[in-house]
Amino acid sequence: MFNSNGNGNGSWQSSQYGSGYSSFNRMNTNVVRVTSLEEAIMKSNSWDSEMVYFHQDKNEFYTVRVDASGNKSWQTFSYSMPANPAGVPVSREEYNALVARVAALEPKEAPNA
Repeated sequence: MFNSNGNGNGSWQSSQYGSGYSSFNRMNTNVVRVTSLEEAIMKSNSWDSEMVYFHQDKNEFYTVRVDASGNKSWQTFSYSMPANPAGVPVSREEYNALVARVAALEPKEAPNA
């Protein structure tokens, strides 16, 4: 069943026949890979939408926006992945020194009066 609150927003609600499907605020969670910005721009998008494309060989992604009149605009973003996502190994001495430095920065509790 569809319920509207009068200002153009609405939602599908569950009924006795199962849960409803909400078409509002849908998010496309599929990863779309492209070989270039030009390919991302050439892909067809619906009007008044935004799509994110990931480059299959580079650490880049592109956002392609199509406004209500069908004009496209785009942005290119670069990202980097950490070389060692698990972190750098730290010795016990280095860890204890860091704990002591953090403890020195913490405010001391005032004695109760």
